[in-house]
Amino acid sequence: MPYCTHCEQEYPEGTEQCPQCHHLLWPKKPAWRSFDPDEPLVLVRTIYSEPQAYLMKGLLEQEGIPVAIQREAAGLVYGLTLDGLGSQRLLVPESLAEEAGELLAAYEGEVGPGEVEDEEK
Repeated sequence: MPYCTHCEQEYPEGTEQCPQCHHLLWPKKPAWRSFDPDEPLVLVRTIYSEPQAYLMKGLLEQEGIPVAIQREAAGLVYGLTLDGLGSQRLLVPESLAEEAGELLAAYEGEVGPGEVEDEEK
């Protein structure tokens, strides 16, 4: 059933937008991975584009990995992405960091740790 992550409600099939908050609905309620809420958050990516940061956050959350975005404030005020200004840092629970890194690498088309790219023939 479609699910609103903002209102935390499920809606009938065919519904695309939450009638209460007007957010787009996810195809189903995410199954959050288990983690200790007291464990530290670790950095998995630094991104210099706010839309890209939210895209990657959504990608990880669809896989059940909770994500926090830490922003650099001066870049937001001045609208700059220069020398760290305007950076968006994706933080995940330490126990899920490796998996999150692999998912982001696959999304970005990178080769994951221990993998070898196939040569084109």
